Amino acid sequence: MSLTEAEKFHLKKFIKELENFRGRHTELVSVYIPQDYDMNKIINHLAQEQGTASNIKSASTRKNVTDALERMIQHLRLFKRTPPNGLVVFSGNVAEREGQQNFKVWSIEPPIPLKTRIYRCDKEFVLDILRGGGGGGGGEKENQSSHWSRRILKFLGNLRQVGNACLLTLKSLLMRMFLCQLVNFRLEII
Repeated sequence: MSLTEAEKFHLKKFIKELENFRGRHTELVSVYIPQDYDMNKIINHLAQEQGTASNIKSASTRKNVTDALERMIQHLRLFKRTPPNGLVVFSGNVAEREGQQNFKVWSIEPPIPLKTRIYRCDKEFVLDILRGGGGGGGGEKENQSSHWSRRILKFLGNLRQVGNACLLTLKSLLMRMFLCQLVNFRLEII
């Protein structure tokens, strides 16, 4: 499906707005709901995640995640069913100063039908799939590649103690990524 220039413009603007927000911890929630997926299952899943979030040690992060999930659940209850291309919902405390609250919820029907379901809490909103949908990137393969590259760099940045088995696994993963890039195959982790 090809997007009109106006649709591309609105999608780029939407993505640009969300890119500007950063959480202090993993407190910004992104949910991708595939086409024809039961909305009640999503709402129940988010309610379960809300219960799980009550175990977060940091009081401010715990409150931000549970409040973001609650607002997202309330927003999703406005939908009787998933739109034809699926639904992407973002929620979080986007206040500029720590300690303040400014919770917002955004939702958008993606330009292409979603096939996968994603729930993620992170320091930033997950926008790679929307970028690949014609809004602001170089295509799905490039976005998958950059997504995995960022994940590996994040993993390496958080790594403190590494055993030999972990190093071999990482080396194997990096080799697979490199080989897949050379032959333009899609990276699939077994």
